[in-house]
Amino acid sequence: MSTSFERRVDARFVLSVVACGIMSFSGVVVETAMNITFPTLMVEFGVDTATVQWITTGYLLVRKAP
Repeated sequence: MSTSFERRVDARFVLSVVACGIMSFSGVVVETAMNITFPTLMVEFGVDTATVQWITTGYLLVRKAP
């Protein structure tokens, strides 16, 4: 007695995984861009590095919230 079992992946699942991958990648790009702008932000707002780091961390946390 032989039974055949075939697994199929739902297209919505594949699209969900691809969307999560794209969003993760774009999050890394935004974080990198923010780190590159530290010197400009420090001069523009007249603050030190620690303050810029806290402000950009807050921005990134709020931006990623649903």
